[in-house]
Amino acid sequence: MHTESGHTSHPHEHSHAHIHEHSHEHPCDNLHTHQHPVGQNETSALLGYLIEHNTQHTDELLTLAGDAQQNGLVEVAKRIEAGATLYRSGTEELVKAHALLRKATV
Repeated sequence: MHTESGHTSHPHEHSHAHIHEHSHEHPCDNLHTHQHPVGQNETSALLGYLIEHNTQHTDELLTLAGDAQQNGLVEVAKRIEAGATLYRSGTEELVKAHALLRKATV
């Protein structure tokens, strides 16, 4: 589905709470600022949410790759799988950061 702004959206369920609501659209200048420094507890909560969020999206990408494969779109499936692998790798780094943060707050 395309929105008025030209961005693509897709319906999907999330089984996690949205701790930090945000749109997936960013202004052209790509500024991403916060009004105040984020504390360790908020950082930990946000990282936990993002890890779960990314994991679910990785699973969705792999399902999409399977659909592409079944429709004969082999190269498309390969590119989606490659993207999912990179997404998973990034999420693994977030898991490591989250573990370090939890140790630091004990």
